[in-house]
Amino acid sequence: MIACGLLVFAMAACSPEAPQGGEAAAQDGGGYTFPVTFVEIGGGTIVESAEIAGDVATQRRGEVAFERAGRIISLLADEGQKVDAGTLLARLDGGVLEAELSAARAALVAATAQRAYAQLELVRNEDMAEVAADSERDMWRSEVAIRTATEAQRAAEVQRLERLLAQGELRAPFDCVLVKRGLTLGSYATPGAMIFEVVDLASREIRLELPQALASSLTPGTHVEILADAFANKPLSTKLSAILPSALSFSRTFTGLVTLGPELDPEQRLLPGAFVRVRLQTRTATTDTIVPADALVESPMGWMVVVAEGDQPPLARFVPVQILATNGDEVAVAPLEDGGLVSGARVIVTGTDNVFPGAPLLLQAHKAPVTSGSPAAAEGN
Repeated sequence: MIACGLLVFAMAACSPEAPQGGEAAAQDGGGYTFPVTFVEIGGGTIVESAEIAGDVATQRRGEVAFERAGRIISLLADEGQKVDAGTLLARLDGGVLEAELSAARAALVAATAQRAYAQLELVRNEDMAEVAADSERDMWRSEVAIRTATEAQRAAEVQRLERLLAQGELRAPFDCVLVKRGLTLGSYATPGAMIFEVVDLASREIRLELPQALASSLTPGTHVEILADAFANKPLSTKLSAILPSALSFSRTFTGLVTLGPELDPEQRLLPGAFVRVRLQTRTATTDTIVPADALVESPMGWMVVVAEGDQPPLARFVPVQILATNGDEVAVAPLEDGGLVSGARVIVTGTDNVFPGAPLLLQAHKAPVTSGSPAAAEGN
């Protein structure tokens, strides 16, 4: 747009009949003025954001299985059920192990009694040192050692069988929801065969794929808003928890994490695997020079805005600017020259296509377009 205007201006300046100076240009050309619309520059704060797709995940999920083989004789929970940590979910047949455990406990009792008897005999022989032979005392010392070892062996066997029997009880590893069942009642379970798949809904998070340029402008603690159909698009405000310092090499994207604490979603409506949109606040600018996005003019030298100066008629002045932040509708800008742009100045919104520096302008206040569903549209109906 500016290139066209500058070309017209250059051609006019090179013409022998071209008047010199902006005021002369306004008086020449048969009194023609360029119709444009304008707004007065105001101040405020512009918050720039980027919207990224995200997936709800959980920090803890897994498959629970028995550590030993056996036939399932009890299923005490089912898919979709919420259970607390330690809740008994299923049990294997342990009849044979229970019988072996009873025998092992009896053998332990006998070994304990034999060890106790041998110790009594050793004490008695040591008390009769003058009449008891050294060989007799040595024999009972050896007997105590053997029977103590036998007792320890029997105790270890009892402990082994107790643990095997306990492995026949499958319990929830943490507070979780059962999302899938692998085997049914009466099935024969092998070690490691999935019985239930479980997820922890209390430790959910949102994982974002952040382009490299965006990731470099963010830090943990950046304000974010979570948008989801489950909340009728009402944003949930929180902060960016972390940016993983390792990019996916095939896409050059980084992973951002947003912790989904219970205070954000106490009803746990965002389930693992759900799709959400996350709006991240990237830049914020507070300035006295905020202009409509349509007022920006792109040129080979960068961005500019056109300001109407003076009266009878006002003349166009092009001001190079730096973009500080934009929300899509408005842009916070800063002039590249001191005093080049001030609050209250009249900036051109539409009609800049044919305007050149010093062009005479026919001003009309700019009105934002009326969209269907807006209050103005409703009044018009």
